[in-house]
Amino acid sequence: MNKLDNNIDLLVKFSSEKIKNILDSHFKFELCFVSAIFGESDRIDFLLKNFNNVDKFVFIFTDDNYLATKKYDNTMFKVIYIPENFRLKNPRLTAKVFKIFIPLICEKFFNSAIWLDANLIITDCDRLLDFIEKKSKANDTIILFNHRKKTRNIIREIIQIYIFGKDSFLNLLKVSFYLFMHLYKDKRLDIFFKTIFCGGFIYFKKLDKNISYYWWEFIKLSIRDQLSLPLIVNKNRFTSLSLSDFKKFILSVEHLTYKHYH
Repeated sequence: MNKLDNNIDLLVKFSSEKIKNILDSHFKFELCFVSAIFGESDRIDFLLKNFNNVDKFVFIFTDDNYLATKKYDNTMFKVIYIPENFRLKNPRLTAKVFKIFIPLICEKFFNSAIWLDANLIITDCDRLLDFIEKKSKANDTIILFNHRKKTRNIIREIIQIYIFGKDSFLNLLKVSFYLFMHLYKDKRLDIFFKTIFCGGFIYFKKLDKNISYYWWEFIKLSIRDQLSLPLIVNKNRFTSLSLSDFKKFILSVEHLTYKHYH
């Protein structure tokens, strides 16, 4: 049986209970959207525009109590405040919990869920979902987008991370060894040379808890989606889509934090 560290377990259960209280329903909904804003790294503006007229539940988890107490035009747009005693010390890692553990948080209430970074702009949510449905497979567990740079693979990503000082050489060695051992075991070393994925939009078409447990083990080494997703995704049925095919419906503001953006 998979067992989480106590602080993660408490955060996941607290968040799931919050959704339960909001829904107050005995039947499952089909789909919801999930995002997170912690450490003042993002603003809520794009998320509000994305879901202004969308008739699906949207859950935004945050450490900003002001956002959680505001009234929003869309009654299905719910901002959930996470008290300090439930948060991790690292705000970025706290936000990552909601991306990784969507299956555990939402499984009792929804059949599917979509993670959306706060730096993504959706121009037409319904058409985006329709287009994804046409381009993906019925038995997919995960649907996501390829990295916008088609030549970017795990090896090139590790080099970029080191060059820009986003992680230490020693930790990147540990990450590389971890990836090698797992991909070698699966006879999938070719994944080192395949295009990596964008972590800003992840459609959990099936809420498989095993994804969360397996993914979290890697996150203990590196928080970067571009390194973890190739390993996680290739253990599941998935469809990876090209961002260029969806440019009418979804745009990315690079590394949007308003500190960077303005």
